Amino acid sequence: MSEDIEAGIEAQPNTLKKTTAPSSMEKITVVSSLDDYDGASVPEKIDAFIAAHGVSMISKTWCPFCLDVKGFLGSQMGVKVFVLEVDQHPQGGEISTYVAKKTGKSK
Repeated sequence: MSEDIEAGIEAQPNTLKKTTAPSSMEKITVVSSLDDYDGASVPEKIDAFIAAHGVSMISKTWCPFCLDVKGFLGSQMGVKVFVLEVDQHPQGGEISTYVAKKTGKSK
């Protein structure tokens, strides 16, 4: 970088402000264990998880669509959402398989 450019960058006042936006995840409850839900098998526990909450979501932490839905419901709509993150759950593969079978969608 040339000295002129560097001097220009240094001479610029810091115009970036840190703002604290309302957390889009404050209404989101991540469920990390299925042990609190009735059932002897993962499918039974998933069904109990879905039945136990007004809004439940089977999600992946990296999925942009899931993030959009959680942000929309949580911050814009103020809806309490219970989320099961399959990519962080020890039984995530089994959960994903059951949800795909139940919904007819694999992704």
